[in-house]
Amino acid sequence: ILRYENLQNDYDGLCDSLMIEKSILPRLKSSQRKSKIPYREYFNRWSLSHIENKLSMWINNFNYSF
Repeated sequence: ILRYENLQNDYDGLCDSLMIEKSILPRLKSSQRKSKIPYREYFNRWSLSHIENKLSMWINNFNYSF
């Protein structure tokens, strides 16, 4: 599993474990987000609860929080 917030390092580790050549991953559309609203404000209580229920395994495994 490669995490987006640590993508290059996780990718490098995967390449090392598979013994394949590494490359630098491009950073595309990193400035495309026009809205400055924090992502937490995208969710209401229902959607937050739904996401937490469906994705609890990933949230717990990676110590994610909203």
